[in-house]
Amino acid sequence: MILYYSINYGSEMRGDGTNPWLALSYLLISLILWGIVLYKLYQRWVAFTLRAKSNIESLLRDGTVRNAEIVDVKTLKPIATGVESLEISVQLENFSGTKIIQTIPINDSNPQLNRYGLGKNIALRIDKTLKSIPFMIPDGVQVSLQTKQLIFQLVAWLLALTAVAAYYIFSYNYESNGMGWRFLIFWHPLLLCPLILLFSYFGLGALMGKLSGLPKDALKLKFYGKQATARILSAKQTGTYINEQPQVRFELDYNDERGRTHKVSLKKIVSLLELGITQEKSIAIFYLEDDPQHVAFASDLDF
Repeated sequence: MILYYSINYGSEMRGDGTNPWLALSYLLISLILWGIVLYKLYQRWVAFTLRAKSNIESLLRDGTVRNAEIVDVKTLKPIATGVESLEISVQLENFSGTKIIQTIPINDSNPQLNRYGLGKNIALRIDKTLKSIPFMIPDGVQVSLQTKQLIFQLVAWLLALTAVAAYYIFSYNYESNGMGWRFLIFWHPLLLCPLILLFSYFGLGALMGKLSGLPKDALKLKFYGKQATARILSAKQTGTYINEQPQVRFELDYNDERGRTHKVSLKKIVSLLELGITQEKSIAIFYLEDDPQHVAFASDLDF
């Protein structure tokens, strides 16, 4: 917006303005883009909180019970007085009988009971579809809405909505000069701002995740996959770099539980501090029994 109004607006390049039908098309595209931005913000700021509460209540009723052992505990900054915020790592068997480690955030309102100490066993409720958020919770947890936080998030979204509406009114009054919406051009902030927001706020993370090599259904691999040791046949750079860290294509082969050999290819962004992995002869992986070409490094599933 600063660049647009300081460089472009005062120029004489506009002439008689944009073609009326093209200007209306730009206006429609702008409204659609801002609608998508505001919808995604509402889902992330407001609907997510309400949906999470409903999902937890559903998990407590219908979730599959799994016993787990706490193998690590980290204390975080508390979110409220009298509540201890923890990040615990638990070891449990997945739905294929393979031992895995999963990290779970915990807000303990009764820390004096020491229910989440190192080495203790806890019961977990897991959504077998792995689609709900959260998909795993300790059995018997109590859930309640933080009303103040929810109101704050709703007010923040309403302010965003108001700001967008106010900018439409401002730009029309300031730039139309009696010519309607013909001041709209492709690089007008009404079009560029939502495009930039959609890419940077919502699209960039998805792109980074795709380039990292972690499969989109990593949870399925972790909770339904079996572990195997794969032989590294080759490891070559693809030419792609993220933050100066190379993407490497690994060619692997491994034997599944039935002794069948599978050859697979896997791309992964490798940290410069971990390039030694390319010299290893073997590495632990997870694979799906019904889709043996779908694999992931076991170390990438430690989350």
